[in-house]
Amino acid sequence: MRKKLSIILLVLILVSSVSLSAAVQPSVFDFDIMNYFKLGDLAAQDFSGYTPGVRMQVNITRWFGLSAEVMCPLPADFAVGPYDATLTTDLVLRLPLGFFEPFLALGPAYTISLDPVAGIVDLDSMVHYNVRTGFDINFNNWLALGFEAKLPFYDLDTLFADLTVVDGPWLMANTYVGLGLKFKL
Repeated sequence: MRKKLSIILLVLILVSSVSLSAAVQPSVFDFDIMNYFKLGDLAAQDFSGYTPGVRMQVNITRWFGLSAEVMCPLPADFAVGPYDATLTTDLVLRLPLGFFEPFLALGPAYTISLDPVAGIVDLDSMVHYNVRTGFDINFNNWLALGFEAKLPFYDLDTLFADLTVVDGPWLMANTYVGLGLKFKL
């Protein structure tokens, strides 16, 4: 146990020292290609629920930005009819330390129903909520690799009425974990 703890502490010290000395500048605009799986699916080694996403983020200051993302759960059969995607818009708080950049984001989420057969795009009027946290590893000023966890809340009334719904199985079934490739300007 002590050996594992020592290794973890050594890695944390190394990452901290490298991140503080890296010459990576905070970005103004980010474009992310995200790859999500639900945490429960990963634990069960079920990779059929892959959810790709695309995110754009504008960073107003070094520590604050605004982002918009579209997530499209797969598999999708566009020939059959309506397909639901999720649009999230977030306020992003980040801590640009150079090589290592942790962040926290929260904001509203919307369900978009796409029907390519009928040519209809419908935005659900119900507002949901979204929270995500993670970190980016900046390789240089224009490329980073991001790791994150994202939790959409589709029904806040039920959540706050009965907080016992937020237990282990509920979190495993609703939390997305993602790996993203980030292009920065």
